[in-house]
Amino acid sequence: KTEGIMILLLTLACVWTWSFSEANVYYVSSPDGVSCPNNTSCNNLSFYTSEPTVYFTNDTIFNFLEGTHNLEHSLVISGVSNVMLVGRGTLEQGFHETFIQSTVVVTCLKGNNIIFNMQSNNILVSFITFMNCSNLSKFDSQNDNIQ
Repeated sequence: KTEGIMILLLTLACVWTWSFSEANVYYVSSPDGVSCPNNTSCNNLSFYTSEPTVYFTNDTIFNFLEGTHNLEHSLVISGVSNVMLVGRGTLEQGFHETFIQSTVVVTCLKGNNIIFNMQSNNILVSFITFMNCSNLSKFDSQNDNIQ
């Protein structure tokens, strides 16, 4: 039984990796964070969210570099598959000893929202701390994972 579970997990990991092998990869920089990796292009969050239908498309990975990223207007991610928002910082103690948070922070200005909806599939958000967002939600999505 354990062997079957291990084979299933390995198969799922291979499928997940294969589905992102041809992904668009973007680096999201912040004014107070680290500089871009060598030979890569970085833009701030406002650049990508100003045209979400251009950048938030199928098979896309957003690598958020360490620092604070300001979300200046609401973002709706809809009708896409295989989108990853990944914080590339470290984890540290938060406001309480039992709270761990990422050094990658998305701050919603003016109470903006981030919404994942309308039949989106395989949305992964990991190692990002969200601050002052009035609504971080997902609905009508399949296989979503917010960590």
